[in-house]
Amino acid sequence: MSEDPFDEVKADVAASLNSVEAGLQRWRGQRDASTSKRLLSELETIDEDLSDMEAAIAAAAADPERFQISEATLAARRAFVRSTSSSVAAARQELARGRGGGAGASGSKRVAGEERVGQLGEAVGRLKQLGGAMGQELASQNAMLSDLEAGLDETASGMDALKGKMRALLPKHEPKQKMAICFLSVLLIILVILVLS
Repeated sequence: MSEDPFDEVKADVAASLNSVEAGLQRWRGQRDASTSKRLLSELETIDEDLSDMEAAIAAAAADPERFQISEATLAARRAFVRSTSSSVAAARQELARGRGGGAGASGSKRVAGEERVGQLGEAVGRLKQLGGAMGQELASQNAMLSDLEAGLDETASGMDALKGKMRALLPKHEPKQKMAICFLSVLLIILVILVLS
């Protein structure tokens, strides 16, 4: 898990919102229905992503130690979701006013509400899948850590046994041995001098 999925979704949402704002600029000059419909569709997609982000924030806030996330990071993420939601709502209102949206407002609100419920169900399903994948990843990493720990314990015990054998092999330095070594060294030097002369 090299990169935080929240940051990737955040970047996608920011890019989509920038695209919507650019589209709104063009729409203000033309006010054509196809651009309005495309912008509304993009806003719905952003809403879905924001719902997913809110659910991810709630899950991380419920167990910050598990997800290794600070309260400051959670607050920054909540602020991003709030400000983006406000921007989406403002864009949606502007599009509704521009289309003369008062006539079928209650019917469209009901349809929009039903769509939101469906989207919420899909978002919960995606979060469930994401949670399951995260659980599997954590389980596999725990297994790898357990294997590594067992290997380290085995290596450490082998090293301890090897150190014990090395201590047993090393000779104990006694004064008689030192005297014998000095005597033999002097004798070797004398023989080398005799041979060379």
